[in-house]
Amino acid sequence: NSVIHFFMSFQFQPFQRTAADNDKLFNILRTLPFFRDHIEDHVLKELCVVALNETWKDPEFTSKN
Repeated sequence: NSVIHFFMSFQFQPFQRTAADNDKLFNILRTLPFFRDHIEDHVLKELCVVALNETWKDPEFTSKN
């Protein structure tokens, strides 16, 4: 799945991303009801520019042990 592949490769800092990477993230987030229904497009685009992908090691937050 291209969305899963995108998020697996989304391990770099915001300054390392291209505009195309930010656009892809924006398009993915727009498919989720929370973002689509509560956050205006111009705000979400700005958030995509500074977004980080973190891996939480705490079992309370992830199913990976």
